[in-house]
Amino acid sequence: MFIKGFIFSLFFVEVFVSATNVCSIQTPCRCDIGGGEALDLSSVGLTGKPLFNEIFAGNEIVNGLYSYNPCYAFDSTDKGTTVKQGNVPCKNAAACVKTSGGKHGELPEEHAIGIQSTAKFQAFSADGKDYFSIIYTVPGAQQ
Repeated sequence: MFIKGFIFSLFFVEVFVSATNVCSIQTPCRCDIGGGEALDLSSVGLTGKPLFNEIFAGNEIVNGLYSYNPCYAFDSTDKGTTVKQGNVPCKNAAACVKTSGGKHGELPEEHAIGIQSTAKFQAFSADGKDYFSIIYTVPGAQQ
């Protein structure tokens, strides 16, 4: 189950600046680092559809197909899915997940796990290196 306000952090970018620098967001795909430097992912995302579409990520928690698009929001075009109560439809999304419908012929379920307009860049250090991640939330999600 997804928890209300689920935070989806998918993208890590190694940079050669101090992670203590302030990253002020300008758009869901660009932030200024300071000193005239910026992280700009606008050339990476696609317009209107996910760059990574229905990538299988089977693990012990969820077997699902994940879609992700940096920078630009997308809507699912799959009409053969449902959205469970408490989840948010895959609209204006940065990332979505689709899970199987079950053993009794139910339709697959698809919902947003990150809304593009909520993108926040976050700086951190790990293993002696500085990184930035993009964190997305799903306003209104209950699970």
